[in-house]
Amino acid sequence: MEYFKINENNEQSLNLDLMNQQVYMVNTLRRIMLSEIPVYTMDDINVETNTSVLHNEFTIQRLELVPVYSDAANANPDVEFTLDIKCDDEVAYVMSGDIKANDDKKYFQDDILLSQLSKGQEVKFTAKLKKSIAKENAKWCPVDTVIYKYKKDKKE
Repeated sequence: MEYFKINENNEQSLNLDLMNQQVYMVNTLRRIMLSEIPVYTMDDINVETNTSVLHNEFTIQRLELVPVYSDAANANPDVEFTLDIKCDDEVAYVMSGDIKANDDKKYFQDDILLSQLSKGQEVKFTAKLKKSIAKENAKWCPVDTVIYKYKKDKKE
């Protein structure tokens, strides 16, 4: 009896068919695969100034969950990040694109909202990258897709 068939296996993806398996087993396999993928995230975050309404711990958690482009991180895992924003207008939005790397490469999408500042508030921090897996902490859970779906059996 056949239990699985690999349809595609390359550096970027794995596509396989699982036959005669319970849904809970397939979902368990999916979760294990996600937890074993090494990814980068901001770590060792030092909040120097934070006068926003968000507590330091909440700000740090939001920063840790910003997805990092792996290609750039693999090229320079020792990169350091800084963010220094002060709101001089009525409202300022702190976006992931405001985070600057010391090597001027792009590590994040620019449009992820991190915080909103009111007049006179500011946020300043430094951070480094760390590579790990989701078993250590959920912040290393990859932002990717591992899905399963039912396939109808072919009638013979």
